Formats: sequence, C-alpha cells, structure tokens
Amino acid sequence: MLLRVGDYVKQISQPEWGTGRVISIAESEKLIIFFLRGGKRIIQGSSPDLEKVDARDPLLDLAGKVDWKRADRNLYVIEVNPKTFDWDRRFFEANLHWIPGNLCVEKIWGQT
Repeated sequence: MLLRVGDYVKQISQPEWGTGRVISIAESEKLIIFFLRGGKRIIQGSSPDLEKVDARDPLLDLAGKVDWKRADRNLYVIEVNPKTFDWDRRFFEANLHWIPGNLCVEKIWGQT
C-alpha cells in the first residue's frame, strides 16, 4: 500500500491510538504519523498493521500544518466552547475570523 503525506491511517495493532495522519516520510519508507490519541509515531511504511482510512479531522488537519522540525516545542490545541464569544467581548474581538457553526480551536505553543 502506497501512503502519501496527508493520508489518514489507523494502526490496527494499536486501536487506542485512534486515527492518524501521515505528516512526513523519512528514509527507508519510515512514516512519521500523528495519531489523535497516540501522538507522534514513526512506523515502517510496509507495516501490515497500517490501514488507510477515509476520514477527516480538524485537529489532524492542524497537525498537518505544524513544523515538526521544531522538536523543542509542543502544540496544544484546545477546543473552545462557542459560547465564549458571547461571554467574553475581548475574545470575540480577537477572533473576528471565526465562522459560527465551525469548530473553534485555540492553538498554544509551549516550550518543553
């Protein structure tokens, strides 16, 4: 099975990891995959336990945009309650790009 950067996958032997997204391909067909509940993993592309799935997830879309070469930092993604726009005027004014009905996430970078 040929996988490309951006493909969504599941590791059959590790179902607790959930859905993942291929974020890069390293030497010797090693795939770097970010899983929703399993984090960043390096897996051999020829692994029979790797299954391509037809799925999309806004958090994995965001993971696909992260510069993973900055290993000294972590990205924390927090889903924000949409009612926050009603409760906090400053938050509303700082996020005028938000479209009601869409997922609202706040990205926070932290150094480890």
